[in-house]
Amino acid sequence: MSISVKQAISDFLLTCKVEGKSYGTIECYSDKLKGFLWYCNNYDIPSDIGEVTTQHLREFLAYLRDTEHRFNSNCPRAKKHINSTTIQKYYRALSSMFNFLIREEVLEYKPLSKIKVPRAEKKVIKALSSNEVNQIIIALPNTFVGKRNKAITKSPNILFLWHVNNTILLCKQDYWPILFITDIVYHDNSL
Repeated sequence: MSISVKQAISDFLLTCKVEGKSYGTIECYSDKLKGFLWYCNNYDIPSDIGEVTTQHLREFLAYLRDTEHRFNSNCPRAKKHINSTTIQKYYRALSSMFNFLIREEVLEYKPLSKIKVPRAEKKVIKALSSNEVNQIIIALPNTFVGKRNKAITKSPNILFLWHVNNTILLCKQDYWPILFITDIVYHDNSL
């Protein structure tokens, strides 16, 4: 069976909807596969999905890593270097689509199988200093919730605080967050 890259993407995304994949997953797949379709149309990749080779896919993944202004787009995201986690998302979207095409008996083999999953960079979460923790405790309001939160933070069982996306996660010995303090405002990199 021979179908175009565009039709393969369309069929795959439709199947994702029918299978009840989350809206976020479908949006991610759609975004990444649109980029692949653009690349195919602009870099002489065969229009038949069955003719897409491992080498074509390697070149696409290298294009993502090496090209600063991708997809001839005016979108600010397309004009800066892409991180390895995003490249991994492209790989996973392509992998899912090729797996679908094999299940549907459109393809007999997965051209992506000879390419290892790109490594994603490990992000190190910056720990809060004791001064920053004290500033958070002092900033808690003098309400019931504020007093409760102060009591929790002074508990001897508290191991650490994490700062993630302007939310403080207060964790106990079992590593489960017990308190979320949101709306942290920074001025000149301090609380």
